Amino acid sequence: MPSHRGVGYVPAVACSAGQPRAVHDQIAEELVLSVLTVRTHIQRAMTKLGARDRAQLVVIAYQSRLVRPTSTGF
Repeated sequence: MPSHRGVGYVPAVACSAGQPRAVHDQIAEELVLSVLTVRTHIQRAMTKLGARDRAQLVVIAYQSRLVRPTSTGF
């Protein structure tokens, strides 16, 4: 299972709707991190959850209840 920080990015990824760069920038600004750090955490979450891409990461997140349909962002 990803770290708490890694899991924390999953709802934002789920809400990004095909705008990965925009969501990376938004998360980085919100958490005062570099965009590269955000991308690294998302990539690690994908690896640990066995997701081959961001779309599969979102599916896994919903199936494992890391994200609920009523969730609104990060």
